[in-house]
Amino acid sequence: MGFGHHHGPDGNSHTHDKVDPSIIKSKEATKVLLISLVGLLITAIFQAIIVAISGSVALLADTIHNFGDALTSIPLWFAFMLSRKLPTKRFTYGLNRTEDIAGLIIVIVITFSALIAGYESVMRIIHGSTITHLGATAIAAIVGFVGNEIVAVYRIRMGKKMGSAALIADGHHARVDGITSLAVLVGVAGTWLGFPIIDPLVGLVITIMIVFIVKDSAKAVFTRLLDGIEPEIIDTITKSAYQIEGVQKVNDVKARWFGHEILAEITITTYSKISVKEGHEVVKNVIHRLQHDVEHLSKVQVHVDPVEEQGYSFHEHSHAAQHSHEHGHEKHHGGHSHDHTGKHVDLSTPTYPFKWAGVYELSVGDYEFTLNAGPDPAMLISLLPLAAPKKDAFKSAKIDVIEVFKREMQPLSIGGTFQPGRDLIQLLLDGAATFVVRINKAGSYVLFTEHHPDEFDAELRRNGTIIPISFQQAFPSAHAHAHHGHQHPHEEEKGHSHG
Repeated sequence: MGFGHHHGPDGNSHTHDKVDPSIIKSKEATKVLLISLVGLLITAIFQAIIVAISGSVALLADTIHNFGDALTSIPLWFAFMLSRKLPTKRFTYGLNRTEDIAGLIIVIVITFSALIAGYESVMRIIHGSTITHLGATAIAAIVGFVGNEIVAVYRIRMGKKMGSAALIADGHHARVDGITSLAVLVGVAGTWLGFPIIDPLVGLVITIMIVFIVKDSAKAVFTRLLDGIEPEIIDTITKSAYQIEGVQKVNDVKARWFGHEILAEITITTYSKISVKEGHEVVKNVIHRLQHDVEHLSKVQVHVDPVEEQGYSFHEHSHAAQHSHEHGHEKHHGGHSHDHTGKHVDLSTPTYPFKWAGVYELSVGDYEFTLNAGPDPAMLISLLPLAAPKKDAFKSAKIDVIEVFKREMQPLSIGGTFQPGRDLIQLLLDGAATFVVRINKAGSYVLFTEHHPDEFDAELRRNGTIIPISFQQAFPSAHAHAHHGHQHPHEEEKGHSHG
């Protein structure tokens, strides 16, 4: 069962407005870019004039970088313009991805500016250089710092407001550029003290700083392109969904950045007895909570599983089970199928990978789990510890053990020892068999078995004395076993309790 919702930025209502909030954000972003472009161009042009007069290679490197930064606003502007277009049948999610492509172009531009600045610095170191108009060069360096810092503050503030990682990253980039502009003053001071070689050395240092900026920017851009997201966001989504009444478990949490928005998919587990309407209410509550707790979350797709059939493996097997005649375990979501005898089987009732569960009160020590010859040469089991109160703990264990039965089985030969834990044990049988159960802590334990114990005359004993079952329940199972050359699905058995 799946429910998809798209809620507005307030997180409390469905989006039915004529103007998409993302379009409004893109208009704001366009304004930010234009203002930044003008500010950086004025700064770079002023610095370029001083470079022509003074011949400072450090200032030249800084100027080239500032021109490069100004030009990076152009691909971002195109990206924001494209992201304002509404989704189509070809681009059903819209064009927000263009922001990530723009980020890639920015990385290329910054790399190119680093190559030019590095080349000029090395040439001046080899061939020597002289700087004139030291006062004007110093002023140009200060102007470069001030211009970049103003742009940095503006971009970071607006980027956080809109949830645009590209703008925030560009803002931090501008802040680093301002610091590199101040580094030009070191070259000016060196020349004034009679060491002109310091100027191209400073240019080389600025180049190295640009290279580190390229590395960090490239990492951020490629993470987004590969659908990477901060792990903290996944943790927040999971924690928030768990807090909604009716949600028993949260599985398969996925999220990715889409431009300056987050798209998420989650699977929640609810009790199968609730109605579709009640399940829909649970989903709406989950989405409202996520919209409140996860900043920049735009769309959430929620899939609902019943507690008996949770996890992605049930989604896979549900289709295969209706079209195959494979032996062994088959898990169904519903519908109808046929067994190998051609008999019609109703699969509308949820099935389990185990057929029986029994609760025992055990003290520290070794116990014997004895079985006689049965319908299969092996049986899967899992023994889990329980916490009080028993019924609530049993209900939780029943959900957890479904995941255990999906794990790789651990074969155990006759006479072998097993202990409580989240392990799937395969008891290898050859007629009558005895296995050792080792308990290191006294308490309540629940044993889940692939077959009903009666099919194998299975009993848990200690020193020959049968251990009583304090509570037991049988489950409808899709498991089939061989018997006289034919396949017979197990009949559904009703659970009952003692004591």
